[in-house]
Amino acid sequence: LVYEGRLNMFALMLVAVAGALGLRQLWEGAAIVFFFVLSEAVQKWCVHHTARQAGALGGLLPAEVSVPGGPDKPIDAVVLGEELLLRPGGRVPVDGVVLSGLSSVDEAVITGEAAPVRK
Repeated sequence: LVYEGRLNMFALMLVAVAGALGLRQLWEGAAIVFFFVLSEAVQKWCVHHTARQAGALGGLLPAEVSVPGGPDKPIDAVVLGEELLLRPGGRVPVDGVVLSGLSSVDEAVITGEAAPVRK
């Protein structure tokens, strides 16, 4: 009921239900409990669903990246400011800026836009 020295929502629900029972409004107290339990269930579902979808995005990253003039290396070995080579049809491994060249990139997974974007 108390979190970090402050009353939380469970304390508020307890006061609301106690008030409804004190006024002999049993249906009001039952409605408070019902909607509170329902909101907790919806919140847990949303958190689980969002975490699962965010985890699925990680599977879209390539395991290796191409370095100009060098061998491919694991994506975990990429450092900030490093220049990478993106081949046509390949997945964009990290956030960055196009230094040279011109092509289209499919950003549908990130933005929802179905049309490729010119870069």
